[in-house]
Amino acid sequence: MESGLFHSATVTDGREDDDSVEVDLSGVFFHGEPGLRSQCWSETLITLGYGDGVDDEGGIPVEDGSCVVKMPFHNDEDVAKALAGFQRSGEENGKGGDKIIEVLVAGGGAFGTGEHPTTRMCSAWAYKVTKELCKKGREVDICDYGAGTGLIGLVALAAGDKVRVRGVEVDHLAIVSGRENGELNNWSRGQFEMYAPPVGAAGGDLWERLTGVDAIDPVEEDVERYDDGKGVDVVLANILAGPLKELAPTIWSLTKDNGRVGLSGIVTESQAEGVMEEYRKVGFKDVRVERTDGIWGFVTMRKRVGGGRLEGVKLKEIVEALVEELGWSRLATLSGVRAFEVEGKPTIKSALKFLRDQNHDWARKTVEELYEEIINE
Repeated sequence: MESGLFHSATVTDGREDDDSVEVDLSGVFFHGEPGLRSQCWSETLITLGYGDGVDDEGGIPVEDGSCVVKMPFHNDEDVAKALAGFQRSGEENGKGGDKIIEVLVAGGGAFGTGEHPTTRMCSAWAYKVTKELCKKGREVDICDYGAGTGLIGLVALAAGDKVRVRGVEVDHLAIVSGRENGELNNWSRGQFEMYAPPVGAAGGDLWERLTGVDAIDPVEEDVERYDDGKGVDVVLANILAGPLKELAPTIWSLTKDNGRVGLSGIVTESQAEGVMEEYRKVGFKDVRVERTDGIWGFVTMRKRVGGGRLEGVKLKEIVEALVEELGWSRLATLSGVRAFEVEGKPTIKSALKFLRDQNHDWARKTVEELYEEIINE
C-alpha cells in the first residue's frame, strides 16, 4: 500500500462456521481500539485491491455532481470511465449534477480510498452539510477524527472557499499520508492539517506509546496535539463502533453549540443503537441513523445549545426541580444569579423570563449545569 501497488485492504472472517475464540488483548492496540478481552476470528481473510483502473461506479456521488477519487495508477481514461458510470447511475435514479470533483490520494498505509461504504456515506454527507453552511456565507471549521488518508475532509473542502479541515489520527503513518494528500490537492497547511489526538481523549495516551523513543517508528515530523477550545462546526468520525462509544465525551467537547456530527463505521443492526445511546447520554440531540449501505449505517446528530445531558428536559422543569431541592436563597448563591435572591421575591415565571433572555445565556448555562450536578447525581 505504501508503494501504491495496493490501494485498499478489507479484513473479514475467514470461516463462515467460525465461533471465534476469546483472547486477552489487555494493553494491545487492536483494530483501532484500546485492548480488551475480545472475540477474535480463528482465520482472517484479507482482500487487497490493486490498480486495475476504476470500475463503472467508482467514486463518490455528491449533492450537485460527482467526486472521483484518483489514485496514482489511474489515468484520464479511468476517470472518464468512472464519470460515465456516475452519469448513467444518476439518470437511472433521477439524481446527479454537473459538478465534477477530483480528489487525488497517494498510495499509503492509511484507510480511505472512497470504495468502502462507510467512507462514501461520510464523504457525501460532509460535502452536503459543508455546502449548506457555506451558502450562508459562513466560514466552516471541520474536524475529521480518525482521518486516515484525509479523503473525507478533502471532499468537504471542495464544497466552498471558506472551509478549513483538521484531521486527527493516532497513527503516525496516517498523519504523514494525510499531509501528503493535502499537498497533492494543493491545499495549504492552514486549510488542511493533521494532528495527534487531544490530551485526555480516549485512546490519546496511545500516541506516546506508539510514537515514543521506544517505538518502532518514532515521529520525526513536527506533529502537534489537536487543541481547539472554540469548537468546530462539523465533526466527522469514520472509525469503529467501540472507539466511537469511548470518544463520545471528546467529540462533544470538540463540537460547537448546534454543531453537526456524522459517525460512520457502524454495523446498523448490531451496533447503531449502542453508539447512539452513548451520544444521547452526553447531550447530543436529533441522534439518528441518517442512511444505510448494506450492513453499514451512518449516524448524525446536533450538539444541543447550552451544553449538558438535558435533551427533552424543559427549562421550567429544571428551575422547579432546583427550587424544590435548594430553595431560592441557595440557588442564588450557587448560581451567582442575583435575580434569584429572596429579597427580589423571585417566582418560577420571573426566573424563566430572566433565563430566556439572550443576554443571560451565561445564567441559563449555569443553572443547567447545576441541575445536572445536583439532580442527576
